[in-house]
Amino acid sequence: MYFCPQNRDLWLDGFQFEVVDASVPLTGTHIMPPPRQPVNLSFEHHFDGWIIAGSSPQDYTRSIELIEQGTRAAYFKSAVEQPRGNIVLQQTVSTYDYRGKTVRLSAILRADGVIQQASLYLGQGVGSNSRIERTIQGTADWQTYDITLSVPDEP
Repeated sequence: MYFCPQNRDLWLDGFQFEVVDASVPLTGTHIMPPPRQPVNLSFEHHFDGWIIAGSSPQDYTRSIELIEQGTRAAYFKSAVEQPRGNIVLQQTVSTYDYRGKTVRLSAILRADGVIQQASLYLGQGVGSNSRIERTIQGTADWQTYDITLSVPDEP
């Protein structure tokens, strides 16, 4: 998840990662190593297993919020009027168990006043600039976003 400067508020919930069959259309391709599968996708353990990075993470507040039906959502909010950069919430996962398969990353997102963009993305390869992403702008109620990709047979 990528959150750009001048954004307002963004909530995240309902992440899912699954193997899908060949009939599911691809949204691109990109990947990396450990752990062998995503962890803490429901934020039950706060941000454990997630990496918080970016060019200006100190310009954002972040926490986990209890939402409807007892589920948890991570949120990021601008802590200053004009953030100098972005904040990134990410996980790196090994492709070992997914080689030769197609996978899907799903997340339920809500946005409030996202001026530039927030992005849900998957990437493949260390240092690669290419990635599959779905961008979110403006204000939107909870909505599901999906990304699918094929994992190569060989590492």
